[in-house]
Amino acid sequence: MEADQEFPEWDPIDEAELEAIEASYSLSKSESQSEFSSSKRLKASPETDLTPRDGRRRLPNWATRSLQSSEAGESSSYAVVNRRQYSGRECSDVPITASSRSSGHYWNLVPPPSCRGNPKARFPAIKFGGRIVYSKTSAEVEKATEEILGIIETKREEFDRISLGFDMEWKPVFTRGAAQRKTAVIQICMGTDVCHVMHIHHSGIPPVLQSLLEDNRSIKVGVCIGGDAAKLLRDYNVSTKDLEDLGHLANVKLGGIPRTWSLAALLETITSMQLDKPNRVRLGNWEADKLSSDQLMYAATDAYVSWRLYEVLRRFPDANNTKAGETEKGDLPL
Repeated sequence: MEADQEFPEWDPIDEAELEAIEASYSLSKSESQSEFSSSKRLKASPETDLTPRDGRRRLPNWATRSLQSSEAGESSSYAVVNRRQYSGRECSDVPITASSRSSGHYWNLVPPPSCRGNPKARFPAIKFGGRIVYSKTSAEVEKATEEILGIIETKREEFDRISLGFDMEWKPVFTRGAAQRKTAVIQICMGTDVCHVMHIHHSGIPPVLQSLLEDNRSIKVGVCIGGDAAKLLRDYNVSTKDLEDLGHLANVKLGGIPRTWSLAALLETITSMQLDKPNRVRLGNWEADKLSSDQLMYAATDAYVSWRLYEVLRRFPDANNTKAGETEKGDLPL
């Protein structure tokens, strides 16, 4: 679970809209300058006067006046925003109109219906498509851990590095100064077939699970995984070993100015896919008697995305390494 909420990055569609607005403004400004010398001698009529009787300036009603201009058939100039993808549909030809009246110029963004809504919807959402194993009791967690250890031993004969996508969830607190809740859920994924979601709020951490977490023969990968490991040590006195922070790995592989990555931002950058993080699930009750299907999918997808991003990033050459194209022995298929 990501500890800090990050501010969204500047979206390219916003920059395109601003450029379009500036283009319309420049065009309308040149038109208004030619009209100014004649219009300044005319007394403003009640219809065009924007200064109310109390002497305070008010902005015009853009939507109403734009509609009136459109119905009157007045001329307008258009700037078209670059084509984008929204929920699998193309969002193109978004006009920004600069309508002209004797009182001045104004602008109105008129997106088609397919463009309205969340601009992030242009990326397809990713979901874990394999089997989700939910374990709640101590016996169930032990059985799930034995299954993971068996898979690790099988893969160790073929692959040099066995990676485990790792993440944790806990119940949030909304009272200032209140202590953070203990870790409630651990999720582990090591491929496309199966993901384990362990409800340790009820089961605790059995010795076999502790041995898996403290074993350095498998690498645990995730974003800000060092913080998760520190919390698990405080909560259950378990020292998780052999960690790989995907944010640090991404900075090494991608180069440039180091960034503080979130899992969602890294996924979009590497795969052009979107990781859904609905607040009703992310900030839900992870200490519930039984996790909902939405919570299980959320937890499994986070662990799967961590595993998948690691398997992709580790194949990249380091940004300062000129020998591109070298691969490690035993690459796992994605």
